[in-house]
Amino acid sequence: MAGGERTRDKYVRDDSTFALAVLERKLVEYCADSGAAARGRFSFDSVPRISRAQEEETRARTRLETMDAVLTGSAISAPSASKSATATSEPGTPAAASAGFADVYEQQAQYVSKLNAIPELAAFGAQPLVSSQRAVDLTEAETEYVVRCVKHVYEAHIVFQFDVTNTIPEQVVEQVEVAMEPEDDISDVLQPVVVVPIPELRCDEPGTAYVAFERVDMDTFPSAAFACTLKFVVKECDPATGEPEEGDEGFEDEYSLEAVDLGAGDFMQASYLPDSHALWETLGADAECVETFALANFDSIAECVARVAELLGMCPLEGALTPKSKAAHQAVFTGKWM
Repeated sequence: MAGGERTRDKYVRDDSTFALAVLERKLVEYCADSGAAARGRFSFDSVPRISRAQEEETRARTRLETMDAVLTGSAISAPSASKSATATSEPGTPAAASAGFADVYEQQAQYVSKLNAIPELAAFGAQPLVSSQRAVDLTEAETEYVVRCVKHVYEAHIVFQFDVTNTIPEQVVEQVEVAMEPEDDISDVLQPVVVVPIPELRCDEPGTAYVAFERVDMDTFPSAAFACTLKFVVKECDPATGEPEEGDEGFEDEYSLEAVDLGAGDFMQASYLPDSHALWETLGADAECVETFALANFDSIAECVARVAELLGMCPLEGALTPKSKAAHQAVFTGKWM
């Protein structure tokens, strides 16, 4: 079969597995519900199946977020009391990390479900090779239109997901889409192929728009910055019902968003390699790249290293995020180009 072992495995071997953190949480909820057994057996349909590679990537990136929370004192996402019978988890504890795994898996499953529901995007593959672990805010939280971006990398395509919320009670916006203009000419590596608009957005009812690009040069990992503009048709409406006023044809309007960056970290799958030093020694000089980063506004080396790991999209090895010196630190990260 053309394409070698990787292509054969893709079609022949089923490497999927249950998202274990989600399975654990669902089982706890089932056991805690005294009437669940009477209603029927535990159903695995509510537990998403993911690839081994996706599980590995999610665990690596969630491990980074766990360490980041310990360093900054911020909380890690955990299930609410209404969703779980387990006790509240303290930031940085194994229980909190497990809750973080479950939340990430469920989020990724939701992404895949929504992507596959759109025929133009489902044609790109069963699921993305890599998806953003964190949505990027493109507006302030209190603005008229709130927009967040998530990136999905397929084998030959890149999909930008824009979650949009209209916060104006007196308006309904229709034909909502995001126009993306690269700041530099990238036509030799990326070409726009699909724009999926939101038909209608009423106040405080979020919707999702998509923009997809095809990779022209598969040997290149494109890097670009995109100027983004939200475009839509505005119609006046009754705030009580949300229904547009009869006969109102609306008017076209647009709203400037923050730029969206596409970088090397978006094509990287965080992967743990236990013998990374030995592997590094087998690589020649051609595999080495030296870069200098201007890293400012960080209170500590630990915080700085955590942000570098996030920027590169790689897995921090043991000790990488816990520097012993306040002046200098050597950190090792591993990952796979997808």
